Amino acid sequence: MKIPHYILCILRKHRLRLAVFFATVSFFIFIDEILREGYGFDIVDLVNLQVTHEKLFVVFLMLALVFGVRK
Repeated sequence: MKIPHYILCILRKHRLRLAVFFATVSFFIFIDEILREGYGFDIVDLVNLQVTHEKLFVVFLMLALVFGVRK
């Protein structure tokens, strides 16, 4: 499936803003995890079938890296 041209233009134009946004969301998810659970990151929650803070943190951090590093 080909991505429409106008969406590609928007992504290219706002790539850095999206990277900062996803990094900020990832940071706040990490802070929320510390405040609610009392620990920062539990690797066991990554293999759990439920949606957890750790999975959301990893997804948003990866999105931030993809948009921030990609040229």
